[in-house]
This record gives sequence, C-alpha cells and structure tokens, in this order.
Amino acid sequence: NAPLAEEAARLGVDDIMYDYVRRPDTLSELVYPGQNGDPADAIVSFLAESRERVHGAGARMAAAVVGIAATRPDEGAQDIPRMAEEVDYIAPMVYPSHWGPGEYGVDNPNAQPYDITYRSLVDFVEQTEGTGAIIVSWLQDFSLGVDYGEAEVRAQIQASRDAGVEHILLGDAATTYTRSALDPIE
Repeated sequence: NAPLAEEAARLGVDDIMYDYVRRPDTLSELVYPGQNGDPADAIVSFLAESRERVHGAGARMAAAVVGIAATRPDEGAQDIPRMAEEVDYIAPMVYPSHWGPGEYGVDNPNAQPYDITYRSLVDFVEQTEGTGAIIVSWLQDFSLGVDYGEAEVRAQIQASRDAGVEHILLGDAATTYTRSALDPIE
C-alpha cells in the first residue's frame, strides 16, 4: 500500500487517506505468518513508513479511524495519540448510528446526533493535541434506523465546530449528500 500511495501522490493526488486502518475484529481466526508484536505497533509503523513516502512525493496523509478508538483503542488497535504523530490528520468516523445506547452518557446516539458527535470529538481533539495532526470529522449523511436529513447533518456539523473541529467529511455510500445542510463558502 505504501508504494501505491507514493505513486498516487507523484501523479498529483493531494491527500492519501488510509481508510479504516485497523486490525480486523475476528482475532481468533487470524493468522499472520511472521507477524510478531502488538497490532497497534504494526499500524503505527506502517503509517510512519508510508508518511515518509507520501510526504516525499508531495502529498498529505491521513488515517480514517473508528469512532470508538478514542475510548477503546484496543478493539481496533488504533492508538490515536501515536497514530496522530504519523499523519497530517485523523478522520474519526463518528456516525451516530454506529454507537450503542448509553455511549458517552447519550441514551440514543442515533437520535441524538449533536450529543454523541460532540462528546466523541472532544476526546479525539484532546488525544491529538500537540501532535501536529488535525481532526477531520467524518459525519453521517445516511439513514440507518433513524431518518437523517438536514437537521441531523447540521447537528453533527455544529457539534464538530463546537468541539473545535473545523473540517468535515460526509459519509454516504450512495453519494446522495444533503446539500441543504451545507453552508456555502464565502
């Protein structure tokens, strides 16, 4: 992946984001011949190696991470402070539909997009402080269990701003984004 990222950067791609860079969930079934040590160390080492190549080719580099990584880094081997040392930005996928009831004290995260987005991003901001990496919040713009529209997307955007996060990405596999939730750039 690192050579491919380097080649893309040399061809003019401005940003390389490793999407969902983590260890798989099914640990009991995994066998990696020659892999010794902690999976979090392997991820950080991969990002460090890749950063040199990507930066050398003139692009920025990022890692997309799961929303729970700030509070449960062992579940995906995503050590946010260490990963942030190796990337230009971290993009936590803080989709409200992906949180369980009671996370961060929020009874129904999917129906309370501001609350869960704000509380989770505050942790990411704190964990990346002093690393040089910024946070780019990856927000939910699709319906899953709760109908999402302008109000829900705007709530997440406002929560991001209130948490100190200026930049966002919207996630929707169907690429049918809620334009009315976005303010025009002046």
